[in-house]
Amino acid sequence: MLVVKAGGRVLQRNFDRLVESMRKVDDKVVFVHGGGDQVTETSKKLGIEPKFVVSPEGIRSRYTTKEELEVFIMVMSAISRHVVERLSTTKKTIAISGADGNAVLAERKKRIMIIDERGKKESLRAAIRGR
Repeated sequence: MLVVKAGGRVLQRNFDRLVESMRKVDDKVVFVHGGGDQVTETSKKLGIEPKFVVSPEGIRSRYTTKEELEVFIMVMSAISRHVVERLSTTKKTIAISGADGNAVLAERKKRIMIIDERGKKESLRAAIRGR
């Protein structure tokens, strides 16, 4: 089995080449994709301003509100459908998402530390409530 992970920018710039490469593989393929830029773009078009936070280690992450989660699911589902459509002509293909019942399970972190606008460490919940 081959696992392929492609970020949203790779999909935007090299989608056709990526699909052709996966079609040529004889093994079973699990394809994991991103699409953060597309989510941000769609959110802004819908009047939802994306929120990002930075960890003390300098890692920038999306803080997904309930509103933006709906956009995230919509955009990622559209990307998945597009991938399935293109690959299904030569391979048996399905899309699975964390939004599909209990297909994928994860546990939310209890506490996330971020760096606030003043450069100080703060708990994510405290930082979001304080805005």
